[in-house]
Amino acid sequence: MVIVYLGTGDPKLIDSIKKVGMEFHVVGDQELSKTMAELIQHPTTSKGNQPPFLYLYKEDASLLAKAFQQEHIFIDRVAENTEENIQWSLRDLMDEVDLAYEIDTLRTELYIMVQNIDTKRFQTDDDYQHLMRHAIALVEDPHASLEQLDDMVRACQKA
Repeated sequence: MVIVYLGTGDPKLIDSIKKVGMEFHVVGDQELSKTMAELIQHPTTSKGNQPPFLYLYKEDASLLAKAFQQEHIFIDRVAENTEENIQWSLRDLMDEVDLAYEIDTLRTELYIMVQNIDTKRFQTDDDYQHLMRHAIALVEDPHASLEQLDDMVRACQKA
C-alpha cells in the first residue's frame, strides 16, 4: 500500500505506481490531520496544494524508485512505514520529512565547504581554523539541529 499525497505533483506519478502493481490511495489537504493508520484503513480523497509525498506501507521502495527513474519523476518527500510513524498524522509526518530533508541539504552544503578548506588560511588564521573545526564537528554530529547547521553554513559563507 502506498499513500500518495499528489498535491502539486505530476499525475504520471500515479501511472508509475500502477505500472508496478502497487495498491495505493490518493489523499490531500483534508486528510492532513488523520494518522497514517487511519489513511491506510479508511482512505478518502481530496486535493492538495503542497509538493508530492509518498508513504510506503510494506512496499518495496527500490521497485518504486526504479519506476520513477524510468519516467524521470523525482520525489523528495518519501517516508517508509515504521511502528512509530504509523500513528503520526499526515501533516506531522510530512513536516518531519521536510525537516530531515532541510537538515540533509544543509549538512551536504557544509560538508562541501569543509572539503574545500583553504589549507593555507587554515594554517595561518586561528579564527578560520576554529570555524572550520566547528564546521567539521557539526557535519559529523547526527544530532545537529537545522538552526546549528544553517548558522554554520552562513558563518562559513562569510569567512
